[in-house]
Amino acid sequence: MTTGYLVLEDGTSFMGTIENGNDNIGEVVFTTSMTGYQEIITDPSYADQIIVFTYPLIGNYGLNQDSEESDVKHLTGVIAYDFHLTKEQKQEETFLHYLNKNKIPHLTGVDTRAIVKYIGRNKAMKGILTNYPPDSNIIKEKLYEMRGYKLNSIDLIQKVSTKKILRFGHEPREENKKLHIVVMDLGCKQSIIRTLCNLESKVTVVPWNTTYEQIESLQPDGILISNGPGDPAQMKDLYNVIKELTFNYPTLGICLGHQLIAAAYGGMTERMGFGHRGSNHPVYNHKTGKVFITSQNHGYVVTKNKEIEEEFDITYSHVNDNSIEGLQHKKLPIQTVQFHPESSPGPLDTLSIFKDYLQMIESERKYVFT
Repeated sequence: MTTGYLVLEDGTSFMGTIENGNDNIGEVVFTTSMTGYQEIITDPSYADQIIVFTYPLIGNYGLNQDSEESDVKHLTGVIAYDFHLTKEQKQEETFLHYLNKNKIPHLTGVDTRAIVKYIGRNKAMKGILTNYPPDSNIIKEKLYEMRGYKLNSIDLIQKVSTKKILRFGHEPREENKKLHIVVMDLGCKQSIIRTLCNLESKVTVVPWNTTYEQIESLQPDGILISNGPGDPAQMKDLYNVIKELTFNYPTLGICLGHQLIAAAYGGMTERMGFGHRGSNHPVYNHKTGKVFITSQNHGYVVTKNKEIEEEFDITYSHVNDNSIEGLQHKKLPIQTVQFHPESSPGPLDTLSIFKDYLQMIESERKYVFT
């Protein structure tokens, strides 16, 4: 490992030791999660982002092959104070070895508290992980490039979405017993698919640009609009197909899916200062009065406006900033959540989101056939 730097687009730099530095530009964000580091770095929603872990020791319980959220690592880099060299029994590599095997740039020995405080004061910004000193001509050129660089959200979706239709849980002997859920993959986590399969559903995952007619031909019972990276306001090409799907099928939207459903019905979204990323976010349930501790990963949020209030009831709100965390359509079988109900940061409270969704589909089926 050699001396390396995180250099932000305003020229501010933080020094540590680096491996696999590649000078690629990424949005610098932080997560407050103490666990789930393997799930985080394989989450497609972190595409083209540099993740700063606020918890100082990352890698302290090893790796688990079942914890991957995708087959490809889409993030730009990882920053932590220290990578603990623990590995689980029967495993041959530590988390640090895992990062190196996958050629993921990472910076350690850096004051992550200072980085987080700086982002908190100045809002999330772009940065690079590099071996070059911040005052070098190469970095000066990179800063110029960085300030004019804009992340294209459609490019991000194309990057993380499946390229072909995938099927899970389609066992022939149980075909007629299971609900069929079609997932529009905008960067879907594997744990969402696993959760649906564990709840005795069959799942078909389709690429982000699949048409309504193509999805209709699959004969779904319900639709799930997945999580993913990027700015929902740059994805207007998806609004019409999402509105058509939600008008004709019971639908659940998660994270980016929540934002896009709101936008398709005239809602507005805005970029947050530094987002919600971590597994300790308290969310208030308006129906029960209870609070869930949730896992979240988003930099954009749905804002209240006339269209949202006319079309939807707000079902969940963030306790800390009162931002919208869930919606339910007043007439149609549509529900959305900003948080990740499949992640279960400790208890399984939010698993009920999926159970309620499947029950909503069953109710719609009975209504249609009676």
